[in-house]
Amino acid sequence: MRHSLEFFSLLFSPVLCVLYDSNLKALCRIRRWLKKHIGRPSADMRAKESAPSQLSATPVVKLPNAVTQALGAKLRSYRELAQKSQEQLAHDAEVERSRISKLENGHINPSLLTLATLCHCLGITLAELFDGVTATLPPASQGGELRRRNQAHAEKIPAPSKAVDTDHRAKRSKNVFTIS
Repeated sequence: MRHSLEFFSLLFSPVLCVLYDSNLKALCRIRRWLKKHIGRPSADMRAKESAPSQLSATPVVKLPNAVTQALGAKLRSYRELAQKSQEQLAHDAEVERSRISKLENGHINPSLLTLATLCHCLGITLAELFDGVTATLPPASQGGELRRRNQAHAEKIPAPSKAVDTDHRAKRSKNVFTIS
């Protein structure tokens, strides 16, 4: 009986490969056997994989931008002031050296926890790191770009005003109980 490769590709997805990491060679043998005996993916599956995603057309903030570059410049100046190399700072903060380079050049958007760790290793506070960084980005509803493709954002439609019912206070006061 011939089964669709779609089922087996879901069954042996990369997420499951992590679970079978200790026996990866056996898993690879199973996948090769399945490809050999089951065949190639169906035309529908190939079409789904090659179809452009609707999300990829969404404009997203490009890096580096003014904020990440300003922050990176501050990080570099404090690193040089502490007389540490990128490699030394990366070792102290337990991150890759290339990540320090990307941070300093504004090519990645670091998490707050990563910045806090770097500040600790440099002997400064987050306030000192952000001191003098004045660049900002407007939200998408005010003409700015999305920070990520799946970001929810408000449209420029004004919110409807709520009519206040004055009678609701009278209704609540009837339900008030007094304990004597």
